[in-house]
Amino acid sequence: MVLFWTYYTFPMLIGGGNVNVFTAALIGLTAFETAYFAEYIRAGLQSIGTGQQHAALATGLRPWQVFLYITWPQAVRRMMPSLLTQTIIAFQDSTIASVIGLREVAQTTTIVNAREVRPIWLYSMLAILYLGICFSLSRLVRARRAGKTAYRLGG
Repeated sequence: MVLFWTYYTFPMLIGGGNVNVFTAALIGLTAFETAYFAEYIRAGLQSIGTGQQHAALATGLRPWQVFLYITWPQAVRRMMPSLLTQTIIAFQDSTIASVIGLREVAQTTTIVNAREVRPIWLYSMLAILYLGICFSLSRLVRARRAGKTAYRLGG
């Protein structure tokens, strides 16, 4: 719905001009995914106890130093697996942009298949591409989670 709104309704609100399909997809997907990323960042920052912040302030650090040196590093460590997982989802969501006419990888594969008529090979290559990218990113998430566990167990 966000993509449809961005492509069809947004131009009416700004004066009736046309919006490029790529621009509409970029704006729509960015707005949609940004909400998720912002929520993960908010939750990560709120997960850090205020006791640490108060202790850091008591040592004479300024509020910006507390945020930069105490709160932010811990929050990033906690939110990194969720952010990486959302990155995988954002990559997969990019195929939805084909509903407003953006030619992306899956749609391009369909177009090439109409010309070449090699569906098994073409769609297998597309599946391998998506599997490779998503698997690599999920391994990165798993490594970050394993590092987090090792960090907690080790110290």
